[in-house]
Amino acid sequence: MPHESINLFHALLGATKSAVKTIWASEELAGLTGPQFGLLKSLHHRGAMTPGELAEILVVSAGNITGLIERLRKQGLVERRRLASDRRCLRIDLTPAGRAKLDAITPVWEKAVKSCFKPLSPIERKQLTDLLNRLHGLLPGGPHCCHTKDSKESGS
Repeated sequence: MPHESINLFHALLGATKSAVKTIWASEELAGLTGPQFGLLKSLHHRGAMTPGELAEILVVSAGNITGLIERLRKQGLVERRRLASDRRCLRIDLTPAGRAKLDAITPVWEKAVKSCFKPLSPIERKQLTDLLNRLHGLLPGGPHCCHTKDSKESGS
């Protein structure tokens, strides 16, 4: 019989997979993957960053971040810039088209996320958020993503 921690891990993983599938099934979000959206959102919130900083925030490898950046660059959504003061330093930033795309799809994404958690009561959503944030803070590496006002929204 599996240990309750194993069951919890599988439940968390299963719920995450189902939520991600549901959110990205929206036709309005077609053309972007979850990691690509995360990269665009990170640049929007934090400004230009190095590929290494983006990889750390998105919890992906250096190889994966290079591919993500290149696919978004080919779509005209991000640009690579070298610093004039140090040509070795590469920064990734949103283009105007990237900002426009993000502005257009963020409300669709937010609506899809809210619909995933609608079956839970506001109290259950708050309890789940609190427990997951607590666990996140206790694990090695600690929290490194931004916790916005949206995470405190009782109706989300």
